[in-house]
Amino acid sequence: MLLRKLLAGTALFIAIVFAFLEIGSRYYKCPVTDWHHQDVLVCDTNYYPVNQNRIYAVQSIIKQKQQNMEPSREDIDQAVNLTKYEDMPGLNGIVCEDGMIFVRDNLSSEGKYFVARHELEHVFIGNGLNKDCVKEEYCATMSAVKNYPLGFVETVLSSLYISSQEAPTVWCFIFSSWNIFRVYVLGW
Repeated sequence: MLLRKLLAGTALFIAIVFAFLEIGSRYYKCPVTDWHHQDVLVCDTNYYPVNQNRIYAVQSIIKQKQQNMEPSREDIDQAVNLTKYEDMPGLNGIVCEDGMIFVRDNLSSEGKYFVARHELEHVFIGNGLNKDCVKEEYCATMSAVKNYPLGFVETVLSSLYISSQEAPTVWCFIFSSWNIFRVYVLGW
């Protein structure tokens, strides 16, 4: 009987927390600051010219994936550009329209590979290699987690730390963290 009450109470508590986070993330508006309005310089070829060797490496990885081969760490090292967080604020990695892939340089080694593999999955999806994917961010995250689970944990912790430092209010931090968790981990 006590166990049943404990489980019911826990389920109710979790439901209330989820409802609070959902409602708050939909209706709370963060104060207007420069926090989300900085430019992503890495995708501007005036700041970061296209590196053809990196583009060829990405194309090589695409061909490998077409043959159901997973990219090695060496393949990823050849394809990905490391850059300062300041040049892509709020992001761990990005695939630019020109095909260049950038990952922030201050992630852990495993974190860099996790983010790079996540971004490569976006490339694979864009090239029709994952036709079963319905929610792209979720698919990219889950594909990267399979190969770099420790990198996933390290990246989440690093992102939470940076977000806590940059968010203008504690509510912005809580609700934006919930939104990220919802999209990347829960897939909704």
